[in-house]
Amino acid sequence: MFKTLFFILIFFTKFISYSYAQLSNSYSIDIAKQKDLTYILDFNLYENGKFILDFTEMYIIHPTNVINSFGDAQIIKFPLYQGEYKLIKDTLILFDSFTHIQLVYLFNKNFLLPIKTFPFLKRKAFIDHGHRTTLGNRIEIENTSIDKRIKDFEKINLQNNKFEDGVYVYQIDADTRFEIVLSDDKTYEFCFKSYQYISKLELCVNFSSGTWKRNGNILKLWDTHLQHTYYGLIWESGIEFLFFHWEDVIYVRNDTNIVKNYENSITRTNYMNIKIYLSVFLILVIILLSIFFAHKYLQKNKKKCCKYPQKPTNLK
Repeated sequence: MFKTLFFILIFFTKFISYSYAQLSNSYSIDIAKQKDLTYILDFNLYENGKFILDFTEMYIIHPTNVINSFGDAQIIKFPLYQGEYKLIKDTLILFDSFTHIQLVYLFNKNFLLPIKTFPFLKRKAFIDHGHRTTLGNRIEIENTSIDKRIKDFEKINLQNNKFEDGVYVYQIDADTRFEIVLSDDKTYEFCFKSYQYISKLELCVNFSSGTWKRNGNILKLWDTHLQHTYYGLIWESGIEFLFFHWEDVIYVRNDTNIVKNYENSITRTNYMNIKIYLSVFLILVIILLSIFFAHKYLQKNKKKCCKYPQKPTNLK
């Protein structure tokens, strides 16, 4: 009896391992492309039943711009979710270890179709890009849950901190930022925004939207699309939104100084470039006109010389 159970357990374990091996692929989807800039959502599924979901910014490096490059591209990854997954028939369920959110996809060997995921991924498929089997064993899933994080926060924030609705921004650099709008009608929208000042193109990726309410120093954000509650921690310096696997990221209300300063610097730079181009153009015009008039002058003097008869040289 025990021997039979032992063999059944071994068979079941090998079957699960084989199923995970079949799933241990990397899936990705291009969210947007702006000339040399591409935004990608990456799914890495590993043999040990773990997964990582990254939001990736990839900028193609030209030969004249190789600083901080990775090969021929500069890559910045924003970790969104990580945890464990399981496959029930053809349904892939991913469980994030920190936020406790569940993402659901229809599994196919070559692609994943979203069932329960971000709003901007509606009717878009993740494409398979090959096996990933070695890195999964080195992944350490964060044990700290969001519940413990909130309890630790409440222990050191006993009094209500100042809070106002409005636009809160986490500025990554002058071009890109994560932004959440807390409206006075108790609705919110959480987006990633990237504005390219040269091409005048703006990318807006809506990660979450729904309703919000305040409970002491805690904001509860109910995502009406994912049917999930996110949280925000109200500090004196701003709000720490617990959407993803990030720590100590404070969103500051109406913090647009970096963007404005960058816009002003771009304007000044463009103005200086225009002045330089005009100066070079004027110099070239002056040089060409000088050559033209000098040539005309020489031609005119040559004609005058030809009007006077030359003295014969063969007279005796």
